[in-house]
Amino acid sequence: MKPKTLLYLSALIALFAACKPEVDLTSNYKNVTVVYGVLNPDDSIQYIKVYKGFLVDGDARIAAQDPDSISFYKKITVLLEEHNATNQLVKTIELDTTTSVPISPGDFANPARVLYWTAEPIRPQSRYKLRILHKETGKEIYAETPIISGINIRKPASYISLNVPQSSSFELRDIEHVAGYSVKLIFYYIEQNIRTREVKHGKIEKNYTPYLLRSNSFSYIPKEFYTTIAANLSPNSNVTRYIDGDTCFKFEVWGGTEELIRYIEINHPSSSVTQNQRIYTNLISENNSAYGIFAARNNFSKRFPLLFGSQSEDTLVKGAATGHLNFDYYRHFQENNK
Repeated sequence: MKPKTLLYLSALIALFAACKPEVDLTSNYKNVTVVYGVLNPDDSIQYIKVYKGFLVDGDARIAAQDPDSISFYKKITVLLEEHNATNQLVKTIELDTTTSVPISPGDFANPARVLYWTAEPIRPQSRYKLRILHKETGKEIYAETPIISGINIRKPASYISLNVPQSSSFELRDIEHVAGYSVKLIFYYIEQNIRTREVKHGKIEKNYTPYLLRSNSFSYIPKEFYTTIAANLSPNSNVTRYIDGDTCFKFEVWGGTEELIRYIEINHPSSSVTQNQRIYTNLISENNSAYGIFAARNNFSKRFPLLFGSQSEDTLVKGAATGHLNFDYYRHFQENNK
């Protein structure tokens, strides 16, 4: 007998591991709808994935190439309902289908993968309910989420000073409906070939929240970023390096609603030999026949200058951590490239 493989939302469905309700992934077949939708009011188009979950004899990668195995097409209607602050229905949006969104290459990269989408603006002051109607059975799946308005940084206020050996504070303004954050600092630099004068731009990222941040502030040591730069660059005598402009640093922040943060926090592969996993979902369905997530997120980024007139650029050019990487002062780049 051929082994049976449970195929959900492509290879990514393994990521639905955790919390309520409990489901044995090796149990007998039942009809399952798998949903992934995260609304962002800053996006011009919202996409929602709705796929079938099923058992297949043999290689799931081969079965995934058959779009009928994973897609509902017009057998379902996908709706977004907008509700105002008093929970009154403001608008009902019927999502259209598309197969034109590029899919990353891989075993499950079926070019006919169906997504449901809308270009209707998402209003931060509203609450949205997702409704999925199965036309053949009459069954309905639904979930709801608040929307996150603009995220903003309180600290640092105006500049980055790397030459600070003690702890500094990063702080975000309190935003309604944000349950957790992801924060990274990006350093932009220039490499100029000494012989050809060709200029290339690069960046180095440091994630300050490898695990999601449940508060809106944390402490970090700016001077440690010199070590991050050194770990990401190798000495190259053919180029001279510079900071990339007056605002060469950027803090990038993502914030998510409670359901999204909870989903990410518990979203890890099972270490069990039997592969009995619990699946987390905030979708409501008959007989627990739908899994996945419907939530919201938002993002914010802000560029900062390196504090000029301080020792920060001196340490980048001459310091023990980065002095061997051929950094020069940005003013020299400007003078040499007028």
